[in-house]
Amino acid sequence: LDLVLASLCDWFGTVLTCVGLTLAGSAIFGIVYSSVSCWAALFSWLLLGRSLAARQWAGIAVVTVGLAGSCTADAMAVGDDVILGTVLIAVGTIAYGLEFSLCERLLASAAPAAKVGLGRVALELGEV
Repeated sequence: LDLVLASLCDWFGTVLTCVGLTLAGSAIFGIVYSSVSCWAALFSWLLLGRSLAARQWAGIAVVTVGLAGSCTADAMAVGDDVILGTVLIAVGTIAYGLEFSLCERLLASAAPAAKVGLGRVALELGEV
């Protein structure tokens, strides 16, 4: 089930961020998409039971407020298409954050032999 959900999150994230990029432009895309690590941390806390230190919560809050302020100022200056694009990028980014946490849960529950096999494939591809 996690694999199916992660795949759907990846598909929705890709579609929404690509459409949002078309509507909002690359500057806003870069700003909004940079919040993906915050979403991944929040979903890791919710789904995986990870604990976040006070400074991590503060970092998430600071990044969120900074991104929201930056995007709101940019989006309001240019119109409705940009606002819609910003929202689509944000929802797609949230989907990516959820996907990352689902994949982490999937890999954490995998048998040790499967983890070693995945590591060997990544090593052979030069990604490690």
